[in-house]
Amino acid sequence: ICRSSINYYRKRTGAEIDFVVNEKLAIEVKQNATESDYKKLQRIGNQLNISNYYVITRNFVDKKGFIPALEL
Repeated sequence: ICRSSINYYRKRTGAEIDFVVNEKLAIEVKQNATESDYKKLQRIGNQLNISNYYVITRNFVDKKGFIPALEL
């Protein structure tokens, strides 16, 4: 049996991460993502010692760290 821990993270300043999986993966979900969304996720992820982070978005962004979602 594989068990995962999925959490939400929010700083007092309001910055947040939608999903933190097993304290190793950060995922942000955005309807229309930008590079600044990825950079913010990267910055917070690094503060939490998370080295894998992705932005899932409906609009296609052809850059590292973005995953297209077809039904958002």
